[in-house]
Amino acid sequence: LARGVKQPLPSDSFDMTKEQITEFGLFCNYNQTRPESRKGDFPSFLIKPTQRVCKYPLLLRELIKSTDESNPDHQLLQQAYDIICSTVQQIDETKRDIENMKFFD
Repeated sequence: LARGVKQPLPSDSFDMTKEQITEFGLFCNYNQTRPESRKGDFPSFLIKPTQRVCKYPLLLRELIKSTDESNPDHQLLQQAYDIICSTVQQIDETKRDIENMKFFD
């Protein structure tokens, strides 16, 4: 998320009828019972991508350590590491901003 960009409110983005809301609720409940979902609820699925992003710097750091500096991939791994670290920092800052907004509401 870019700093200073106003995010739309859910009411601005999702104009759903009561029937659609009911159908979506049924869809979420059905999928929660499937073995593939591991009984995760909808909010846990929404947070998963953010949680996984925070693991990528660790993986990339280990790959960099085990890749010889003469290997052409070493520089690319370093670039990927720098980019993902910046992304994680932005996520952390946005999360902090949101938590601060909740505190003042």
